[in-house]
Amino acid sequence: MYQDQNGDAYPYGYESYDIEPYSYVNDYDDIYVDGREQPQPFFIPPNAIQQELNRGRRGHFYRTRLASYNQMMLIQLLGINQNTGMVSMNVYLPWQRRWVQHQEHFSDMSGLTYVGPTPPPGVPFPRPTQPPRPPRPWWCPQFPWHPACR
Repeated sequence: MYQDQNGDAYPYGYESYDIEPYSYVNDYDDIYVDGREQPQPFFIPPNAIQQELNRGRRGHFYRTRLASYNQMMLIQLLGINQNTGMVSMNVYLPWQRRWVQHQEHFSDMSGLTYVGPTPPPGVPFPRPTQPPRPPRPWWCPQFPWHPACR
């Protein structure tokens, strides 16, 4: 019998630990489905997105998996807010054949594949966003010919 510094005895020279018994965890359950390896997500750090913008690729096109759509999407990268981690982009919705403005947190994006400065063949360019029009003055019904009322 051996004793540790607290005076507790333990046999065979090994300390015994009061821990839960080891439970077997199969790490491959999440990787293999039906015998095929499933790709693991590659999360994009915000500095990698900023690096792309620093290369002059603002407005260029990428493929990435967006958590909000739960699939790979074609995006036009517009910017990132380093304080909040929100990435600004246009997302192409192929089922509607249109672009929508979108923001997603960088941690909800995985895998960033550069497509190029133009969208792939068959995908139209997104329309430039226009600032919202100021509200019409209250007196427009009486003066519809005025330039502010057009």
